Amino acid sequence: MPLASLPMYDLPEASAATDGWWQGLAAAFTSAGLEDVPRQLVRGVALPDHWLAPDLLFSQTCGYPLTDALSGRVALLATPCYGAVGAAGPGYCSFVIVAAGSRARELADLRGSVCAVNGIDSQSGYNVLRALLAPLAQGQRFCRSVAVSGGHRASLAMVATGAADFAAIDCVTWALLARYRPAEIAGVRPTAARPGGR
Repeated sequence: MPLASLPMYDLPEASAATDGWWQGLAAAFTSAGLEDVPRQLVRGVALPDHWLAPDLLFSQTCGYPLTDALSGRVALLATPCYGAVGAAGPGYCSFVIVAAGSRARELADLRGSVCAVNGIDSQSGYNVLRALLAPLAQGQRFCRSVAVSGGHRASLAMVATGAADFAAIDCVTWALLARYRPAEIAGVRPTAARPGGR
């Protein structure tokens, strides 16, 4: 049986909505004539290997892996449109966040500080920051150091606890945490910077 997953924003609190989304997609695939469409999503998949599984029918990836490591190896079917502040149609932004008590008001105030990034293959948590900070860096080192957290929630925790000074968090993750896990964003605040994604 082919595999299907929607791993990007699948918090347990939102699993019923994610399952409903898949049921709609599965019905559309079946109506289009596809056979052996999975009835249920697989969860807890190991990325990026899962995206290249020979029995994968459908999944969801960040924009940068799609255009880099997965380029020519998977097919883009659609880009979802989320109803989160900062998302507009298939486009979205990331929020550059700092600790709630940070004195930083502008990005330039973060020069010489520690940045947390999801990973170097993250569009919303790494590449958008590079593009945003490059003009400020003017060919020089902008951050004192960069810590790879492994994910948006881990980056948020690093900033909230003082292990990092700032990070970029995509607006869909921010909206889901604000709705379901407000304690995870209570110790941080967005700056005015909103680098675009996708």
